[in-house]
Amino acid sequence: MTGTSIPTVYPFSWNDEALSLNQFSSVTENSMRVIAAAADTSGPGIPLVVFNSVSAGRVEPVEVDLKIPADWPYAKVLDSEGDETPSQIDSVVNGMSKLVFVAKTPSLGFSVYHVISSKIPAASENSLVASTAE
Repeated sequence: MTGTSIPTVYPFSWNDEALSLNQFSSVTENSMRVIAAAADTSGPGIPLVVFNSVSAGRVEPVEVDLKIPADWPYAKVLDSEGDETPSQIDSVVNGMSKLVFVAKTPSLGFSVYHVISSKIPAASENSLVASTAE
């Protein structure tokens, strides 16, 4: 246990911690695949499943990299009720779009969203601004 050993032991414990985190990450990723496969993703466009791993509901921006079809003039994001949620495409690199949208998820649960083609830009009644700090 870190904090209870002499300093020469810490490099070993840090290595074990990194190995454990990699294993837990794999378990989480596999679990999300199972949840996404079981979720009802029926509906128009490209389905997205957003998981909330904390014990409180959340309303936060989410970033996702996805390939939006080239023939779509614009894209917008709909929640499970079919209502549009604030969204924007932050960047496009090598055909992959970085889409940012506001997701509302229940505690320890998931929500399903759909990215659809639109003839007009996403609703602009929001103050969502995507930027990168480097």
